[in-house]
Amino acid sequence: MPSEGVTLQVRYRQYASGKADVDGAYFNPDNYSQWLAVAAIRKRHAGWVYSGALGAGQEKPTGIAARPSYLAEAKAEGPLVGKARLVVHAGYYRAAGFIDSAAYAYRLIGAQVVLPLW
Repeated sequence: MPSEGVTLQVRYRQYASGKADVDGAYFNPDNYSQWLAVAAIRKRHAGWVYSGALGAGQEKPTGIAARPSYLAEAKAEGPLVGKARLVVHAGYYRAAGFIDSAAYAYRLIGAQVVLPLW
């Protein structure tokens, strides 16, 4: 529904590594795949754009049973001063794509000031 800024998505990613032995330096299974069903929304109001997404699915690293994977994202972007814009965002990602742990999740909160060059 583009006029409402609502989308339903299926996201899929995978990779294969030819060099699994990295001396335990980081998460590097031979194969990894993840799929997520995601609902996202976007709303414009008074020069600001608000958006968010929620998703759930499954991931499967080599040698580990498939397990749940989740994401939650929120973002707001709007005018600051002159042509400068402010972007604030937050996210929660539950996946083992970066570490070999069934309970791994990462969270982020950030802010950016966007200054046009011309």
